[in-house]
Amino acid sequence: MSAICIVSYYYFLSKQFLAIESVQGNIILFTISHQRRKIISGNIHMGIWEIILLVISLTVMFTGMVGIIVPIIPSIPLIWIGAFIYALFTHFEKITWMVLLLFALLTVFSLVLENLGNVYGAKRFGATKWGLVGSVIGTGVGFYLGGPIGLIAGPVVGTVVFEIIGGQGYKGALKSGFGNFVGFLGGSILKVVIGIALITIFIWKVFS
Repeated sequence: MSAICIVSYYYFLSKQFLAIESVQGNIILFTISHQRRKIISGNIHMGIWEIILLVISLTVMFTGMVGIIVPIIPSIPLIWIGAFIYALFTHFEKITWMVLLLFALLTVFSLVLENLGNVYGAKRFGATKWGLVGSVIGTGVGFYLGGPIGLIAGPVVGTVVFEIIGGQGYKGALKSGFGNFVGFLGGSILKVVIGIALITIFIWKVFS
């Protein structure tokens, strides 16, 4: 026996919807302004396209988190891109421009950490200009020869080798290399914190 449906117009959150209500009490809303469909049974649930969009955005974001461990993959910038994708296709309703601006500032800060962490760590542990130059050269050579692993090991090896070339003893050179690694590790930990914070804010804004 087919259900009896009552067709009526509802205004929900200041937007016009065409609603079809069945005798079971479920309401199917067809938004006129955005051509989305939502099914309501007591609470509002996401439409299928919004769920797909959210999954895509979160996939991009978590790929960015992987990039913190695998340096060849962009890290925090990918999290910003994931948030922007969702904001763009939802007309910046929940993820607003102000949220994206906050994400962008934290992204820039993370990039500064990424580029200066190794050098700062080496400097704090007594590296000379030779060691700092070796860190930069080691980054390029390490990436070319060893990919993601080379990006981690290259600056450390470069620092040690160039400190020795510059006249440092083995003990001082190794100390500078260790400082380089500490700088990388500290920067990575801070990037993990930033990444988790961005994803948490994103999820909170989407479901709030």
